Amino acid sequence: MCNCGETVSEAIANGCRYDSFAAAWLPPACRNDELIDHFEHAGPNPDGSWLYYADKNKTQVLSLEEVSMLPETGGHFFTTHQWHLVHCAYYWKKMFLAIEKGTIIEHRYNNLAHLEHCKMMFLKRDPLDTIVTEAGVSLHSDVIVIAQKHDHGNKARLV
Repeated sequence: MCNCGETVSEAIANGCRYDSFAAAWLPPACRNDELIDHFEHAGPNPDGSWLYYADKNKTQVLSLEEVSMLPETGGHFFTTHQWHLVHCAYYWKKMFLAIEKGTIIEHRYNNLAHLEHCKMMFLKRDPLDTIVTEAGVSLHSDVIVIAQKHDHGNKARLV
């Protein structure tokens, strides 16, 4: 239900849009466009945007457009602990509103593993501007990726 194809071009042709707090291309049935807009203006920058980087050392800033195109290269983006916490909060809000709006919550996040992951992120005490998150951008959000065990003391991979 929440898959968009094999390429960004296919995703666009299938009516999908990049959802920045999902880090995924999603079809209309799986999106809450109002929440996406709010998330994209909930960041720490003066205009409410978020910073995304091509590497954990923050040597290259990526625009939201560049992040959305990462499925073409299989690349990842890096971002802050604050982004990760807000991602989790917005997913909980999306899940709550799904009943009212009829939004399908994609399997990638509608599982106990993601809930436990978010709980762990909220209990961490990293400074909000610390780069702790490395994530790819999905075209297939019905797939649950089982993350390999990794050290959350240094960074968190968004699954």
